[in-house]
Amino acid sequence: AAEMDILSAAKLQVQSPADLRFCSIQGGVRKMPSSPTSMSAVPQALIFGRLVRQTIVEKRRRRFRYTTRAAASAFASSTTPVSAQTQSPPSMATRLGAVKSRLQQLGVHALIVPTDDPHLSEYVPDCFARRAFLSGFTGSAGTAVVTTDGEARLWTDGRYFLQAVQELPDGWQLMKSGVDGTPAVDDWLAAHLKKGQEVGIDAAVHPASFVLKLRDKLGQQGVDLRCLQSNPVDDVWSSHRPPFPSALTR
Repeated sequence: AAEMDILSAAKLQVQSPADLRFCSIQGGVRKMPSSPTSMSAVPQALIFGRLVRQTIVEKRRRRFRYTTRAAASAFASSTTPVSAQTQSPPSMATRLGAVKSRLQQLGVHALIVPTDDPHLSEYVPDCFARRAFLSGFTGSAGTAVVTTDGEARLWTDGRYFLQAVQELPDGWQLMKSGVDGTPAVDDWLAAHLKKGQEVGIDAAVHPASFVLKLRDKLGQQGVDLRCLQSNPVDDVWSSHRPPFPSALTR
């Protein structure tokens, strides 16, 4: 049908070469000057060539739009790994054991996992809820500590004592912050670890004030503080990790 339109249009008449700019095909309708004259003023080949070029350009535009939509659809469907769609997340015991194994590979003896994300947001996106992934505790405040010698402890305040008791799996111990006799995280680490051992942190998710205080406290006992290149929890989370937020967060 397009070829027939081109051939038919080539036989139409125009007034002058300037009128060629009015020759177009839009939705199959040919638009020409209202008072056509002889074709002798303009070679038929010139009109034919112009219409052919218009048709080719239009076909290319349509093909580009189709290809772009198809590529966007394919990219969207590939953003969620197949393994994450078909496999269930590892059990709580498996997660804890895998993190401890990762610490041993790194040569680190303890890991601090806070609630915060890299922006210290008020509401942490699911993709940064590392403490909840590792410990099962979903409260909005708390700090987890895991050591290679089998310790797994969670610090939280009185608002979440009951929730923590209900959510913490076997192998975890609740540390009730604010209760007499409960040491702070830095005090417990300084007392529990031996000289020469290292505590690992992801520096992106800790306030600078906490890091400086922790470094000084551990240094008094000969324990080193080490900023890790990658977060060991992320290494275990892997393909089961939720996607990053696509909208504003606070």
